[in-house]
Amino acid sequence: MDIKELREKINGIDEQLTALFIERMELVRGVAEYKREHNLPIRDASREQEILKSLSVLGGGEFSGDLTAFFTKLFQISRGYQSRLFWGDNLSYMDELLRNISPAREPEAVAYQGVKGSYGEQVFSELFPQAQAKECASFEDVLKSLQNGADYGILPIENSSTGGISEVYDLLRKYGAYIVREHVIKVEQNLLGVPGARIQDIKEVYSHNEGLSQSRDFLAEHPLWKQVPYYNTAVSAQYVSQSGDPSKAAIASLRAAEQYGLEVLARGINFNKNNNTRFIVVSSSFEAEKDADKMSIYLSLTHASGALAQMLDIFSEAGINLTKIESRPIYNKSWEYYFYIDFEGSVHEERVLRALARAEKQAEYFEVLGNYKSAVRL
Repeated sequence: MDIKELREKINGIDEQLTALFIERMELVRGVAEYKREHNLPIRDASREQEILKSLSVLGGGEFSGDLTAFFTKLFQISRGYQSRLFWGDNLSYMDELLRNISPAREPEAVAYQGVKGSYGEQVFSELFPQAQAKECASFEDVLKSLQNGADYGILPIENSSTGGISEVYDLLRKYGAYIVREHVIKVEQNLLGVPGARIQDIKEVYSHNEGLSQSRDFLAEHPLWKQVPYYNTAVSAQYVSQSGDPSKAAIASLRAAEQYGLEVLARGINFNKNNNTRFIVVSSSFEAEKDADKMSIYLSLTHASGALAQMLDIFSEAGINLTKIESRPIYNKSWEYYFYIDFEGSVHEERVLRALARAEKQAEYFEVLGNYKSAVRL
């Protein structure tokens, strides 16, 4: 075929796409009416993820990443249309978010990853001592618990020695959860063994990957030890205790040692003595208290020269201080990234709202992850 014939075929496909798009948006209208009648939120993150997951089953070959980007943009268009149907024209994502601010609440149930003696459990006991604890096997299970009775979830997101915890960044976007609080604790890693065990007896060391990484210099002094990544530092201590094996040790907290009757074989083995972990409290609802002074957003940009610089200029021109930028790969689009950004500010400030409105228009994908009170630095 020559170029004229190819373009004619493309025109025919475009006509079909236009008709299908209109048909889809008519169905979206029905969905919006149902949501409004039943007081449901516009965005259903789990539904979007279900569709994106189905795309991988359908295939797409070399265009799989483009297909994901296409549907992600289609979701944004659909949400925008639903917003207009809900509240009229000129309503942006930020307008919708501000209309749906939920008040902070005293939780009945709070989820964290791990068992008693874990650092997550420590944060739970410090922030929500009156709530029911929901122990989870994984970070993902913490987010799933928000759909199954938990009011809040607790997750580690950054360590001062080893950096951001990439899995948590990805899960926040996947499940559409909001950050409503942060809390920083000092983390001291310790080598724990069963009563009577000696360091010279140790052959295997169990801990979460973070615990092993934070203790890497100490572990390097014992190259013959087998390092075994485990679900959680406290779960590692629990396992070693139950094994009764003096050749096995765990890297965990002093709380875990006390909880599971272990002896401290070496204390404070983390290589950075200023070892702190920042935890976040997540919710399925967006909260923004009047004293909130920190925000987190997630976005992606066109893969073009200057795109990131132009986005950063928006915040610079508004006098907003960025405190963190973390990049995460976009699956099926090699060498393209989502950007997780923390900055000082609140949705109750006009300059912040103006900057976010500009950022939303410039980004290919844009989402507010939370507005909350920053933690006191240790």
